Amino acid sequence: METLLQVPEEETPSTITEVLAALRKQDLEPRHEKKSWGDWIHLEGYTTVISIESNRGLSRSATIEHGEGEEEEEP
Repeated sequence: METLLQVPEEETPSTITEVLAALRKQDLEPRHEKKSWGDWIHLEGYTTVISIESNRGLSRSATIEHGEGEEEEEP
């Protein structure tokens, strides 16, 4: 299952560093993997992956690809 997240146009986009810091504040352990088309964030202990489309280091959208057996509310 996938969940799409988007920042409204009137709000400032986030950097990957800000996204990683926000995940750490939620007591998650993110691991960043840079790809040519965007970025992957893996979460320690979960099979769920976050795919982030970035443009010049800024992002307005992400797709959470929930791992098998992991509910939408997790992590």
